[in-house]
Amino acid sequence: MSITNYTTGIFVRALEKLYRSRGLDFSALLQRQDFPAASAMTVEVPITVRFTTGLLNAAMVELQDPVLGISLSRFADYPHFGALGLSLAAGGTIQELLHRIERYHRLVSDVVAPQVLYMPQHIALQFAPAGDHVPHPQAVLFVVASIVRLLRARLQERFDPAQIQVPAGMESSHDALRHFFRCPLHKGDSFALFLHRADEARLLGSGDSELADLIEFTLRQRLRQCTQGQFIAALGKWIAERLPAGEPTLAEAADSFQLGVRTLQRKLKDEGVTWLQLVEAARRELVERYRGVDGVTVTQLAFLAGYQDVSSFSRAFKRWYGVAPTQMAPSGPVVFPAQST
Repeated sequence: MSITNYTTGIFVRALEKLYRSRGLDFSALLQRQDFPAASAMTVEVPITVRFTTGLLNAAMVELQDPVLGISLSRFADYPHFGALGLSLAAGGTIQELLHRIERYHRLVSDVVAPQVLYMPQHIALQFAPAGDHVPHPQAVLFVVASIVRLLRARLQERFDPAQIQVPAGMESSHDALRHFFRCPLHKGDSFALFLHRADEARLLGSGDSELADLIEFTLRQRLRQCTQGQFIAALGKWIAERLPAGEPTLAEAADSFQLGVRTLQRKLKDEGVTWLQLVEAARRELVERYRGVDGVTVTQLAFLAGYQDVSSFSRAFKRWYGVAPTQMAPSGPVVFPAQST
């Protein structure tokens, strides 16, 4: 159950270097796109895809570069990928690298769901959409091209993919794609990197097995934290969607998420939150959403927040805001009593 489409600015620093190499003002691009400045400096800050899509579209127009993702990969380094960069930096075989990307990509985005596929002649890493949102092709191309550059740099002998699957809409770029990847292309629903099965056991150079084990442990811990936070957010959204029909029960939530009641209770305990706290947080979020809407009455607010009677809602409202709901101004916001001096 996905509740938002987010990514991180893994390509932003590479884009800054690309702009600088061409004598262009990168800060002006960020300002024109109203791109969050902090996100441009911190790799792992979650960013809604609206910002990253707008930034890539504007850069493609300004640079007149139909394979911007490949150009960006020239300036990519492990730190640019945040947590995913740790998985790229670890040693091991090509097969192990592909599976690390599959496992830990969600640390940098929920837009794409990489999947390792096995075929008689090939092993493939497919970058299919994780939900309804179609990822920006240049963002995915940046990741695929960076992986290929990494393999070429860290393998002892020449490396070329077996083939590349390219989504529709990039037909005019096929020659440039063939030139970079040095392999055949074929059309598909999404990007996919196909490697020869004979390559999957090849070792990456400069590998350190102890460091790789430490990186694997670190990434597992970070993934656990990430997925737990996402689960609580998804559960809160589920509660908010059902409150207007009455307060849902923990058993109903467990059934909806295909968990046992005890398993759900254990998950909540691990997160340090109770079911009642989640319900109250969802109720308050609904009140915040609707109390500024003209014409919404106190009775309607109580119904939307899942209360069976107005008096229970009024007590909760006063606990949250320090005033009764009847003290809301006509436009919606609460009118707080004047502070004595």
